[in-house]
Amino acid sequence: MGGFTDFLESGVLARTFGRKNFSYQDPSTHYYIGLATGTINESFSNLSTVEVAGGSYARVQYKNDTSTSGWLSPSNGNVVNRGIITFPTATASWGTVTDYFIARHITAVTGIVVIGTLSASKNISTGNVASFPSGEISIHLD
Repeated sequence: MGGFTDFLESGVLARTFGRKNFSYQDPSTHYYIGLATGTINESFSNLSTVEVAGGSYARVQYKNDTSTSGWLSPSNGNVVNRGIITFPTATASWGTVTDYFIARHITAVTGIVVIGTLSASKNISTGNVASFPSGEISIHLD
């Protein structure tokens, strides 16, 4: 299950309690889903050392709305992906993927809004395609 990063928590609190000039921006029309081979800390300061690299890996653009390719409407403090999220075919080993994240940017190591651990780690080797079926990414706010 995924949770908010310190960055997003601060942005939500600032927006909720009247601090309009806080550096957090309104949600994007698209986010980028990424994969990691280690635990990402809440400040995501270690992302550059744990994000998958090489072998045709790229973050996947994902629509940020409730259309058939976006998110299901939130319910009971939880939201899940509606559409399938498919990464490019690995052209070299990506290692054992254990975590995922949702970012505002396609490559920058800033603006990470959600981090989560996979329910089961997966070794991605040459020729494999990593994907999240509908309902696999679950983000909970309590």
